[in-house]
Amino acid sequence: MVENVTEPLITKKKESVVASVKQSTPRKDNFSEMNQSMQMAEPLLEQFKTEKLIDVPPNAELRSFNVNDILGDLDHDDKGNVVVPPADNNGMNYDKNGALTNNKGYLLDPNNKAVIENLNGEQMFPHKEMDERGELPAPFCVEKYNFNPHQLMGDFDYQDR
Repeated sequence: MVENVTEPLITKKKESVVASVKQSTPRKDNFSEMNQSMQMAEPLLEQFKTEKLIDVPPNAELRSFNVNDILGDLDHDDKGNVVVPPADNNGMNYDKNGALTNNKGYLLDPNNKAVIENLNGEQMFPHKEMDERGELPAPFCVEKYNFNPHQLMGDFDYQDR
């Protein structure tokens, strides 16, 4: 019968690894010191401060528009579609926060019915540019998620049948 002589070695090895991990793990108060010493490069920080997050009004050529920037706080169904609650007695739709929306869920300015941005309330699309169904003007109604098909790259093969 052969004795298992590796068991004590493995146990000692595990104990030494655990001990070394405990010694090398920084204490909680060291993280705050590390975070305070980390800084972004000055040119990048200045560029970040001046960079616009959202183009108001949106520019079709930049393809930076995202429909989520104008949607109210609404639920979504299992497929990810926006669920707009039924209109009230006056024919008005509202999101969960009581903000006015159209039948597509886009936030509206209560004064002029223009579509507004959901963070800063700036006008994105004037009411006259919306169609009769409340949809966005072209090309924004098609390219809602800042998707640029011209940036697609790949190798495509075909099969002969």
